[in-house]
Formats: sequence, C-alpha cells, structure tokens
Amino acid sequence: MDCSAEPIRPAPAAAAIPPPAATTAVEVDHLDFAYGTKPALLDINLLVPARQVTALIGPSGCGKSTLLRCLNR
Repeated sequence: MDCSAEPIRPAPAAAAIPPPAATTAVEVDHLDFAYGTKPALLDINLLVPARQVTALIGPSGCGKSTLLRCLNR
C-alpha cells in the first residue's frame, strides 16, 4: 500500500445562492377588532415576510382565528 498518494479532496462547494430580498407579504398596522362592544383585538402589529413559513401560536381564546378572519375578509 502506497501512502505517498495525494489525499482525496472533496469537490468544491457550489456557489451559495443568496437569500431573496426581504419583502413583506402581509403587513398589519394598529389593527383593532371588536364583536359588538366587546374588544377582541387591540393594536395588533404584524409583518409576515414573503416566502417564509409563519405560524400563529398561543393559548385558546387569544385571538389567532379572529386575526386570520380579519385578514381573509
């Protein structure tokens, strides 16, 4: 066995693809919503970046579905 051979080198990595420019798909600015006289959402601000997975998480009754309904009217 000849140990003087050149070591195997990995192929050069492909050029990294730069991430897309940060753009906003959805923007919510100072949203208030009420069911009659009962406030449900107060002063909601939200930026949802384009081409990103975004999740709304929180306890039951905190307004997640109400916010989505406001966006999907």
